Amino acid sequence: FWMETISQNGRAPFAPEGYKVWRNVMDYGAKGDGTTDDIEAFNRAISDGERCKTPRCVGVTTRPAIVYVPSGMYLISSPIV
Repeated sequence: FWMETISQNGRAPFAPEGYKVWRNVMDYGAKGDGTTDDIEAFNRAISDGERCKTPRCVGVTTRPAIVYVPSGMYLISSPIV
């Protein structure tokens, strides 16, 4: 419960200005209602800020991210990134 109430203003030292370290899947369009397919929201939250430079999203170590998933029922229809 505490992750929803803390200030999310961390910075990654090698990321460009404005890069979001903290990401809430709800901010990217997830519903968490058990009927809406939330796969695109999860993928957007993970890949935001050019974290995924390849189609398979192998990631980079200089641009970390914390992707927060609030409680709910999420329908995920395909593999996440």
